[in-house]
Amino acid sequence: MDEVQIAVLLSTYNGFPYISDQVDSVLNQILEDGISLHLFIRDDGSHDGTLDYLKNLQNDERVTVSFGENIGVAASFFSLLNDTPEFYDYLALCDQDDVWLQDKLMRAIGELNRSNVGENEPLLYCSEYYFCDSDLGVVSKSKLNKSGVSFQKMLYENPCSGNTMVLNKKLHQILNQIGYEVCGWHDWWIALVASAFGNIVYDDYPSLYYRRTGDNASATGTSFAKVMAQRFKTFAKGDGLAFVKKQLRHLYSYKREISSRERLSLLETSVEGNCWSKAFHSGRYRQSLPGEITVRLLLLFQIL
Repeated sequence: MDEVQIAVLLSTYNGFPYISDQVDSVLNQILEDGISLHLFIRDDGSHDGTLDYLKNLQNDERVTVSFGENIGVAASFFSLLNDTPEFYDYLALCDQDDVWLQDKLMRAIGELNRSNVGENEPLLYCSEYYFCDSDLGVVSKSKLNKSGVSFQKMLYENPCSGNTMVLNKKLHQILNQIGYEVCGWHDWWIALVASAFGNIVYDDYPSLYYRRTGDNASATGTSFAKVMAQRFKTFAKGDGLAFVKKQLRHLYSYKREISSRERLSLLETSVEGNCWSKAFHSGRYRQSLPGEITVRLLLLFQIL
């Protein structure tokens, strides 16, 4: 049997002093015989102790390190996805502040294999995680997937956290084919493409310790007020809504590759439909009821 090869992609930016914990948890994954792992790291313009740490890592044959200018976390991950050879059977995304459980990768591969689809089916694995303080003390368990994951729910919300993602080879190939130029969030784009062309395997199992250091970009797992404030800043005041529209239009330009009539019809309504057809479409757009009401109002008043 041919060896199964896993590529782990890690984007770093001023991650010292926590990055060594994460790298150790990746390189110390418990893997079955016949499975190998290689860690690809792209530094996004760090100017702290991360640079010296990464330079020392270059002596490890299991690790490939590249140094680039600061282009932001999403673009940095897109660069890693684009540059990683497509012969890898699985790709896993990795954040610099976290610590993986030792069985994270083997569990993900097992869940993907149990999905009973062919090797030509694009598949994405995602999971929950533990929220932790800076010392890895567990605060709570995430509940990102409250009411199920579907293509419709991926249009205007992303419950799939990038640091838990494991992609199969086919999904990686499709992502590189479609490209990343107009996408604002790397994990949302990956999940959206997976749900459009294939399937998402969502695991309630917490696969990692998500360390909150105060510098994390996401407010997820903090107070309701902080989450709402970040969403308002990103979407209402920022260019978040424009990116949502752009990524849907970009996906629509590849509509001929979507074999599901239901998904194609839904995407067509989202891109070309009028405000009424979007706002009153059947099914659910969001995980929570308040989010559902908000999205439908944004669609009705042509804000989204």
